[in-house]
Amino acid sequence: MTPSQPEMQHKQCVLALVQLPPPVHGAAIVSRDVVASDILNRVFHIVTVPIQLGRSISDMGKLRPRKLLALLRNVARTATVLIKEKPSLVYFTLPPHSGGFYASLPFVALAKLFCVPMLYHFHGKGIRDASKSSLYRIVFAWAMKGAHVIILSERLYDDVSGFLAREQVLILPNALAVSPAPPEDGVHIGSHILFLSNLIESKGPLVLLDALALLKVRGIDFQASFAGTPSSSLTSESFKEAINSRHLADRVRYLGSVAGTKKDDLLRSADVMAFPTFYDNEAFPLVVLEAMGAGLAVVATPEGAIPDIVRDGESGVLVPHRDPGKLADALQRLLENPALCRRMGYRGWEIVTREYASGPYHRRMLDIWNTVMDPRRSR
Repeated sequence: MTPSQPEMQHKQCVLALVQLPPPVHGAAIVSRDVVASDILNRVFHIVTVPIQLGRSISDMGKLRPRKLLALLRNVARTATVLIKEKPSLVYFTLPPHSGGFYASLPFVALAKLFCVPMLYHFHGKGIRDASKSSLYRIVFAWAMKGAHVIILSERLYDDVSGFLAREQVLILPNALAVSPAPPEDGVHIGSHILFLSNLIESKGPLVLLDALALLKVRGIDFQASFAGTPSSSLTSESFKEAINSRHLADRVRYLGSVAGTKKDDLLRSADVMAFPTFYDNEAFPLVVLEAMGAGLAVVATPEGAIPDIVRDGESGVLVPHRDPGKLADALQRLLENPALCRRMGYRGWEIVTREYASGPYHRRMLDIWNTVMDPRRSR
């Protein structure tokens, strides 16, 4: 329900500069849930300016004339909101580095010009590596001055520690709306492997194909589904060629992008989620929470904050980066032991339900917004 004008006049305004779908990725999904939160909207008048410039995963990171026009429109709209609404907070999912960071600097400059408290929400990492550039160090330090920052795990603090005092940093892991009903015992039989992520090579789909080829040679029975939007680094055609070149066409299907009930059905049909990512910007992948929330055992790499979620030997198995052999070993262990697979899946559902539920997440966000607006409040 949209609040009435009198209701909005009695609420503090929060200007949310966020990425929203499309394209679909973890940061966009989380941001969409934040600005739509009933808990937050009951307290604040949230004005959202979507700042994404790419229309698809393959379009991200590419210079286009229409992106410049979209950026100018977004900057103009932001200035209008700052003048008319006089927000008490700017909540900004600032890209932490690369082109997206530099393209976002006009928004930072505007917020500083109007002296509005800034709260950045980093959904990725890579700041430490980017800081090898002297220009980046200077500009990033300017952007962070006087601001607060949300990161997704204590494990990620080292990435920002060179620029931010510990009191500027707040920890808020991603969260998920999870069914209160536990996964049904006996549904999973341990033979359907799922990869669910955008088809970016560094997310590990080719590493997984190599592991599946090893499983086939070993005589292990399995079926695998890959679902995700193609990218410039891995198109649907090149991925299908990769499947065929490994002689896996009888075991592996590529479904393209899935969403909504189709994604829910796919998660329910699977037994194991494989996510062998070595993506440099990987921080706290929402897809891992989604798999665990569906009761799947997870095999993943210890990238970013993944070890916070996938507890090795408890809710899944962690394997080294870019190691098809170790990945195949972990998958084989689960495929040959359905009881272990189900036990890890159930434990994963318990972890997500108890520690990463969306209700407590939004209440914690409410507390953070209040604290940044008024530092006298306790955290």
